[in-house]
Amino acid sequence: MIEALTPQVLFVSMLPIIAGSSLLGLLISILLLAAYRRSVLRTMLQRSGGALAPDGATAVDCAARIDEAPVGPAGAALYERALQMVRLNAWRTCAAGFAFALVIALAGSMAFTELRTPARFALLLWLCSWPLLLALWLTAPAGRRTRMIVVAAYFALLVLAALVSIVVAEASIRWLGASVLDSLYVVNPPQMLAGWILANGPPTALLLLFTNRRVRAVGPLVLGFATALTSGLMAALLFLMTPGGLGLVKYVEQAGGISERRVLVGCAILVLTGSGAAGWAFVRWIKDVYVRKQASDRSLTLDALWLLFASWYAMTLAIAGLAWVLIGALGFAVYKAAAAWVRGLHGAADRPSQTRGLVFLRVFSLGPRSDRLFDAIARYWRHLGCIDLITGPDVAHSTVQPHQLLDFLAGRLATHFITGAEALDARMQHRDTAPDLDGCFRVNNFFCHADTWEQALPRLVQGGDVVLMDLRNFSERNAGCVHELRHLAGFVPLRRCVLVIDDSTDQAFLRQTLTRAWRAMPAHSPNWSASPADFCQFHLASTAKSLRELVRCLCDAA
Repeated sequence: MIEALTPQVLFVSMLPIIAGSSLLGLLISILLLAAYRRSVLRTMLQRSGGALAPDGATAVDCAARIDEAPVGPAGAALYERALQMVRLNAWRTCAAGFAFALVIALAGSMAFTELRTPARFALLLWLCSWPLLLALWLTAPAGRRTRMIVVAAYFALLVLAALVSIVVAEASIRWLGASVLDSLYVVNPPQMLAGWILANGPPTALLLLFTNRRVRAVGPLVLGFATALTSGLMAALLFLMTPGGLGLVKYVEQAGGISERRVLVGCAILVLTGSGAAGWAFVRWIKDVYVRKQASDRSLTLDALWLLFASWYAMTLAIAGLAWVLIGALGFAVYKAAAAWVRGLHGAADRPSQTRGLVFLRVFSLGPRSDRLFDAIARYWRHLGCIDLITGPDVAHSTVQPHQLLDFLAGRLATHFITGAEALDARMQHRDTAPDLDGCFRVNNFFCHADTWEQALPRLVQGGDVVLMDLRNFSERNAGCVHELRHLAGFVPLRRCVLVIDDSTDQAFLRQTLTRAWRAMPAHSPNWSASPADFCQFHLASTAKSLRELVRCLCDAA
């Protein structure tokens, strides 16, 4: 029986809430996205029966508009802007994250007397800065090697600090005597790493599972719902373990003439219903702020990260007293305020004078490889303009948006599919081409049926300034890509197209396809005086340098 809410009780109760909500959210996300992906694939394969404009007529009209489009800024300037915005957003993330770490470190030094020395405060601040690396990991377009170097440098500084503390302690004892030992921070490297594991290990493990690329798109939504469920159940369990809760169960049991087991089952149903309703309201609120552009997928992911670590640090601080549990909420509030402040310092930099849209075409059978390239390119290009693509099973899980997910749960996913000319016009008019508050542009995913994607393609490439077509793993089996290549060759200026290839591309068949496209080229084609060899073909390697060169190539084409 729980007589009172003590720090120990609060600590024990918060642990299953944090771990349970994360694991439950991960399970729900996996199942939900699997069902969503199957639904998208099933609806894609269906025929709409709607009437779109003939492919040729649409292509002629779009080709004229594309050829008349103004030439954008120089490629070098565009590429430099992309790098500048990447650095600027990284600086903003660091500034806001450091403010969060400072609040937690100050609270820790005040809550625990043994941490009230400059050296111990500095080490605590460094420990609490770990989420910064994870935030940059999720948002910055750094290569695997760079990430590993940064992580190694972080832990190297931890070990170095431990070694320095030992040397300073020995020197101080030698010169000042053993009386100064209590005021020094003496810890060996294994103890330092053990402290890091206790402070950051569990939330890091949960975060790496939950922010995996396969489930990241729905993470904040599902985590909020799962947290409401687990919090409600834990609160009810704690209440039932108090004298008042036990008395209430006995009263209902005697007054209603029902067994204690049925009373507990009824309580569980009521709690699940209430907490589920609260979680659903939270999900709908996230959807509303996303639609109103008060939040972005990037900001929602970062908020989930900082809330997870804020909850974990608050649980640890609760050992020192119940009031310290509020520090988690304070730290998150300071993080949000700092993020808004640093965003306001460079507000004008987030509003480019001219945006450049990117159309992403690819071989659907690439699966995760195509999704990884899309994610890597998007980390650069979303600072320059929006990205348009036809949704397929390869990227359906990573590009789903909150309102689309809720419509899927409500059985209205089919309303997002293009079924005719009017639906296509409406979808083009509702393309999101404005940046979010964080300066990043959004991804516009087009849902097409088996008999509408070919007619939607001309409008899609018309809306973009540069077309990236991922032709890795391309072969004669990819009839859809053959059609797209023919359209690009016939109606889109080659200077705005970049074809990505690698060793898995059937380059002989690619040359054959382009040659046939040139033979069937209409007389009004903007590429009439060009040749298949003029297509920009970029051979992509699995290095960060190759990716940056691809981004530079896209900037030149835009």
